[in-house]
Amino acid sequence: MRKIAVIYITYDGIINTMCGVGVISKTFIDCFEEVRRVFKDIKVDLSLHLITQALTDDALGYDENILKSSIKITRKSGGDVHFILNGSNGIEQFGNVDNWNVVSCNAGSKALEISQKYDEAIVIAVDTPFMYTPYYIDIQKKAYLNSNITSVLTLHSDVLSHHPEDPDIKRLAWESSAIKYACLKDSIKIAKTSKFLADHLSKHYMISSDKLLNLQSGINPKSPRYKSWKRRDILKKLDSYKIPLDKDLIFSVGRAVSYKGFDILIKAYAELKTKNSHLVFIASPYKTAPSNVEELKVLIEELGIECTPIFNLDLDLPQAICQWENTKIVAQLSRHEPFGLVPEEVRLWSGDKGPVILTSYCEGYIEQISDGVDGFTVDISEVNSVSKKIDDILSTESSKLKKIKQAGLKRALRDYDYKGSMINLIADVLKVKSKVLQ
Repeated sequence: MRKIAVIYITYDGIINTMCGVGVISKTFIDCFEEVRRVFKDIKVDLSLHLITQALTDDALGYDENILKSSIKITRKSGGDVHFILNGSNGIEQFGNVDNWNVVSCNAGSKALEISQKYDEAIVIAVDTPFMYTPYYIDIQKKAYLNSNITSVLTLHSDVLSHHPEDPDIKRLAWESSAIKYACLKDSIKIAKTSKFLADHLSKHYMISSDKLLNLQSGINPKSPRYKSWKRRDILKKLDSYKIPLDKDLIFSVGRAVSYKGFDILIKAYAELKTKNSHLVFIASPYKTAPSNVEELKVLIEELGIECTPIFNLDLDLPQAICQWENTKIVAQLSRHEPFGLVPEEVRLWSGDKGPVILTSYCEGYIEQISDGVDGFTVDISEVNSVSKKIDDILSTESSKLKKIKQAGLKRALRDYDYKGSMINLIADVLKVKSKVLQ
């Protein structure tokens, strides 16, 4: 039996969840046991090890239940959860370049230590804080007995995809140097997490196609996250925010930062001709990083609209509101979005009776949605175009919307089941082929 360590390193999703990286990381962990069974059939024994920064329970999104689940899943495979320093006081997950240098180095050291117990190791280093982990592994691995390690740099965004107009120069230097180094080394690969992001990185960093391995972002349809809520529980959750039950709801969720486009949605809502509607949105700020909460509050007051703005992290409300019969639209109007998981999650939650997805016609959303077929997209450059699109959707016959939602769900299950992405990545690294893996 070939013994392989799968070492997954992330700042979000192992003991906490606060953003899309946490959702995709939790999905990776939850799918692992099923993936492991597939490889056991071809005499490959996978063990999952998770590495993350140590956090206090004051950290945003910290959840003891997530930690317990991570420990249970890893230990079942012979792995474990490993905590490292990131140079903070335990409440900062993402941090800045100083934290990234500390946490990348410590993650590399821990990964090398773990890999000595296995025939081979696959190290999946997720996002900006861990971009130098493959470098630190590469420069010192020959000092260890087992240096049979493949690192996979796994980006779900970069500074140029989120802030192309005004990128932080220190972050740009950190990310670009890590990517360039990866391009020089055969033992370091780069994950293709979406078509847009792969094209984007290739354009800016001249990444060759043989450097990319497919790890298309997606969802785990079997996850309890997508379970059906009882109607009384949905009503209780909506009532906790005093959300009106007799109106057509328009919902949105994301970080309280300008590129998420909440200002566009608020302005478009103010211009709607359809009057029996109500806007609900979650714009959750980080604890230590800047947000645009105050700007959004001022905008709502200036426009004089009645809505339900929620400026805190609530992971349950999206599940409940997307299963509510009077929620008509989930509008994700980001200015920049390498690949958002919200459309796929809405498709799973919504079924036939919940909302339809509406996104901006940009970047990673384009590859997920065909306008009017399995969802809706809109050009966000003009607010009146957005408000007209929302009005049109609200006036569309329910039978037509039902077909669109059904097509969206079919697409989510066909194209974005993350288990398949994980199997393909591991098989590519290990260079194994089997009918089971096809």
